[in-house]
Amino acid sequence: MRGVEVSTTYAPRHYKILGLVDQYPSTTFIETTRGRMSILDYMRERYEIILEYPNLPMLKMNKKSECLIPLECLRIYMKYKGYRDRLNAHITDIVKRITQLPQQMFTTTRKLVEISGLKETAPEIVIKIVPVYLSDKWEAHQKTVERFLKQLQDQFNVWFSSDGGRYEVVTTVEQPNTEHLERKLIKIANSAKEEDNVVLLMNFLPEQERGCRNRRIMRSDLYDAVKTICDVNGIPNQCINMLVLVNQGGAKAYADNIVRKINTKMNGKTNMLTREGNQPSPANLLMDYYAAQNTMFIGIFSSKSPRADRCPSVHAMAYNVDPYAASYMSTYRYQDGFDDNIHDIKAMFDECLEGFCEEVGPPLKILILRGGISDSVQLEVFEREEALIQQSIGKFRNDFKDKLSNWWPQVCYLNVSRTNLRFCTEKTELEGFDNLKPGTVVREHVTESPNDWYMTSHIGRLGTSKPALYRLRSSTWTDADGTATLERDVEQLCHNLCFLLGRSVFSVAVPTPIYNAQLVVDRCRAYKRHNISGDYKQADLPSDTTYRQYYG
Repeated sequence: MRGVEVSTTYAPRHYKILGLVDQYPSTTFIETTRGRMSILDYMRERYEIILEYPNLPMLKMNKKSECLIPLECLRIYMKYKGYRDRLNAHITDIVKRITQLPQQMFTTTRKLVEISGLKETAPEIVIKIVPVYLSDKWEAHQKTVERFLKQLQDQFNVWFSSDGGRYEVVTTVEQPNTEHLERKLIKIANSAKEEDNVVLLMNFLPEQERGCRNRRIMRSDLYDAVKTICDVNGIPNQCINMLVLVNQGGAKAYADNIVRKINTKMNGKTNMLTREGNQPSPANLLMDYYAAQNTMFIGIFSSKSPRADRCPSVHAMAYNVDPYAASYMSTYRYQDGFDDNIHDIKAMFDECLEGFCEEVGPPLKILILRGGISDSVQLEVFEREEALIQQSIGKFRNDFKDKLSNWWPQVCYLNVSRTNLRFCTEKTELEGFDNLKPGTVVREHVTESPNDWYMTSHIGRLGTSKPALYRLRSSTWTDADGTATLERDVEQLCHNLCFLLGRSVFSVAVPTPIYNAQLVVDRCRAYKRHNISGDYKQADLPSDTTYRQYYG
């Protein structure tokens, strides 16, 4: 709103907005004839105005001498008719932003007030995006790539503050051949590296050869090589399929999707469910409650290899490092054989618990979402994992008994699996059958236990949507008054987590923690396919954790 003309509600005064400031009516004091008073008290005494939101930041105005005015005391000033079209468009934009769906809220790691005008004391990090073309049809693709890079920069400018150039897309396209690819990619990244910036390689890869079952995926050998080289050497990267890019025909939606993926990779918070910027709702209030409880969300996913496959089995955990579950870290293990049990689960859980405590603090509640195992072994795996997780919690508590003497988190364990079932609404004369609306829960007549339910959390865009099956194995969660947490709260919480996948504009079929764990498993398989004899225990990621969600 910088530069917008406004007027005060308590007097006929007009100003132009300079920006938000880190000062609040309840904590900012001024000298008056009655002595030193806070702006909150001054507005009540002088103008009989009771501020409902005294913790909102104030706006700085430039009327002769600068002054500060609470947000609630302002309205947009329509000076004459020539301003109406511009201000109406501005008001429409504001209304769209505050009424958008939760999954469409788009924020970065910078705080909202900082993006709106506050300056930081430390220099802002510039993320330089360097395009690397690895296909062999440059003359045919040149205009498409150049147009896409321009759209990408425009989308970054729309979503993020231009102060300091947070994201900078380089227009010069590197075109190395694929021989000695590792040395060339490292050289490109090092040559573009400057002080106070991070280099991200955007690799344009060719599609599969003709005759392949699915040409819309990138060449697997080249994709695996690029991902392994970049991740192991700590180089942020994003791969683009040239066939998909050409078929998009310059659609801005594709550039917007890539912006979301890059922001997620660089530890940005793309999707958030909070009360900031929109009206309170049950979903927002529920996330606020569990954020205040330092709730830890862990997704566990197992992928067993076919017996003819030379790659070992992979087990991964993804856990939030943000109270609102908008940012994640992960750990994984390779495992020989085809056992559903994770042999090293205790050490993996220790890593997750330590990482969460470093970023957020000791969790008071833990939600474990387990996937990737068949229904026949779920109970057996649960009994083993629950015992080992409780042992890990006890060991962590004993190691820090001087600080965590009274700490014992409440744990809720859920099995989550995708199904081939399909539910639909009753047929009508006008519309026929239709998909269920997102958030629909089915727990009667078709479930084996009262603790089971099916939930459709995503929009069925093609065909009939398939719900996910949730099985509540155990829960020690209690509310503030000591009563057991209702299953409805757990259902709502799982539904909320389906909206928080940073790379997706829409909700997904399973909660974000387990979805991220599955992405980690897919990346681990790429490492092993590239070098079947290699032992990649963990990618050598940068120590500043800028690139910790590399699998996004």
